[in-house]
Amino acid sequence: MTDTSIPGPESIVRHVFDNGMIALVRENFSSPSVVVGGTLWAGSLDEPDKRAGLASFVAECLSRGTQRRTFAQIYEEIESVGASFGVDGGRHATGFGAKGLAEDLGLLLDIIGDVLRHPTFPAEEVEKVRGEILTDLQIRAHDTRRVAGLEFRALAYPDHPYGRSTDGYP
Repeated sequence: MTDTSIPGPESIVRHVFDNGMIALVRENFSSPSVVVGGTLWAGSLDEPDKRAGLASFVAECLSRGTQRRTFAQIYEEIESVGASFGVDGGRHATGFGAKGLAEDLGLLLDIIGDVLRHPTFPAEEVEKVRGEILTDLQIRAHDTRRVAGLEFRALAYPDHPYGRSTDGYP
């Protein structure tokens, strides 16, 4: 007997698209919601030492405007249906995801596709993100836990990208 409440090979459908993108889908008929998540294999490991934080910065800027939507329009559409959406730069990859009602799946996929394929990086929004990151770096400088984490990684991986901050430096 198989427990279908736990995701596994028997309850997940895998589809490979012509462009190489892989979709994994698991239906749960007891919930009217949908969760979408994805990974782009580009992260801080791919940036040079002098550009530490660039992958995270770009990921944060992706959703700040597209050819079809402004930052305000993106978040108005998301919030108007009670959904959530985000893009996050990491060490190995950049992740994206959204959560909402199943009936809003089309909208969520449209926004994700728009953000990933047609970002415009509006100068005003990029400057706002830059300011937010610089503020966070100032806060980090006074946070013992975060400073200790930076120092640990720098000592543990002195000549490797793991040793530097994914958020960069002022």
